[in-house]
Amino acid sequence: ALAGNSLAEDWAQLLGTQEAFLVEDVSFADRTSRLQRDSGLADLAIALLSAPGTRLRIEGHVDATHDSAADMRLSMGMAQAAADRLRDLGIPSSRIQVAGRGAQNPRLPNFTARGRNANRRIEAVGLK
Repeated sequence: ALAGNSLAEDWAQLLGTQEAFLVEDVSFADRTSRLQRDSGLADLAIALLSAPGTRLRIEGHVDATHDSAADMRLSMGMAQAAADRLRDLGIPSSRIQVAGRGAQNPRLPNFTARGRNANRRIEAVGLK
């Protein structure tokens, strides 16, 4: 295990609160479900390994387009890609649920590139 990984420690605590939180350092290639950067998922895996009784819901979020059905599919694909990566990192499938949230919960206004990027994200929620 990595000693002194404060992000993983913080996330382990957040998992216990059952509140959704942003999984940082995860990004996707353009508007696809292909992971481009996934170091945040390694931190999340460490957090989960340190909290063995906790299960997790991975939620994919996207920036809104005119096609909400496609937005929903993309957000689900992003959540699934993140869940697959967590499994690769040793987290059993039985501990992971996935959910696509489409564009329902934007973090920033969608009309700037920065806003759209912020709205394309993975969040995690601890489950009992």
